Amino acid sequence: MAAVCKTKHGYIIQLGESEDARRSKISVGRMSRKQAESLAAKIANLIRCRQTGDKMTKDLQDWLDGLPDGLRKRFEHLGLISPTPSRKWTVEAWVTHFIETSTKPDSDNRRKIANVGERLRLFFGKDLIASVNTFQCRRFRDYLKEKVELGENTIRRHIGICRQIFNGAIDAGLILKNPFLGQPVTVQPNPSRFFYSYA
Repeated sequence: MAAVCKTKHGYIIQLGESEDARRSKISVGRMSRKQAESLAAKIANLIRCRQTGDKMTKDLQDWLDGLPDGLRKRFEHLGLISPTPSRKWTVEAWVTHFIETSTKPDSDNRRKIANVGERLRLFFGKDLIASVNTFQCRRFRDYLKEKVELGENTIRRHIGICRQIFNGAIDAGLILKNPFLGQPVTVQPNPSRFFYSYA
């Protein structure tokens, strides 16, 4: 049975001897223990299908189809799944995947990220996420200011969420560096909201 272990870099899933004679370890990065245990259960189902020849359920196949490239290649290396042509993630596809897998339905957090995600989709469209660079991300900031006409603090919040989305791509092994790093994200005090009370 696969064991879920926590390390300083996140969780790893160690396969049991009956699942893999080498007792291989799969690094899954930073997530909650519940998410890691859910992932371990899906991996166990993959191994069962491989060992018994059973057909995968639609839910398991849909999950497998949405795996980030880094994790999928690890599964292929372990022989859990058959090799497939490398998938090229666009910004549009990654934003959709990130929102669906990293936020709770109908939550305020999902709505905030989805709002920023829609603007990322409009600006970058089908550009490959691995091709996005620092210059383009600065242009995205200009787009928020000049075209969308957002205030400075709202822009900073947007960029903070962009960092979160692209950090997810780093964890998934799609990119090595976050192109939104270096842009200010700290919200500034707004003097127009200050007021004085006179007794």
